Amino acid sequence: MIRKRPSDPERFAGLLDQLESLFNEANNSANKQIHEETLEAIGRVRRDLAKETAYMPTALQALEAKVADYMAHSRNAASQIKKEQLDSLLEDLLKQRHAFSSMIQGPESAVRPEFSQHRQSLQQQARKYLDATWMHTPWLTTCLLATLLDCEIVGLTKRQRRTPIPRPEH
Repeated sequence: MIRKRPSDPERFAGLLDQLESLFNEANNSANKQIHEETLEAIGRVRRDLAKETAYMPTALQALEAKVADYMAHSRNAASQIKKEQLDSLLEDLLKQRHAFSSMIQGPESAVRPEFSQHRQSLQQQARKYLDATWMHTPWLTTCLLATLLDCEIVGLTKRQRRTPIPRPEH
């Protein structure tokens, strides 16, 4: 959350560059005016980032509204289906992570029947992700992998978790 300014302005500027690049590459909007307004909103956020006294949330809210407007006017059937698939995967993944974190609080979590169901559901989500190559991003890959690994680690005893894995000798 940004109260007034981003905590890492350089990283924020890099992400803003990526967003602008996406909009520059996707110059096939049905409404050119909305496309231009979105690029202008990105420019405003960039200008505000350069000012020490600028109040960033106002520019970010305007950008959010323009991006939402752009998305509402530029969706075709194929992109709508992809968006719904991605939304579904993210929603399921967040639910799984929440359920998993709640589950590991109790004793012997790995032997509970719902743990097995949870693990199986996570594996199904990972399969959907692997099958949808258009969805592959480093962040989502890392998130899925970390959750799957957490699932495996919970199944280990405390002693197994503390025992280091031997390194192969060269």
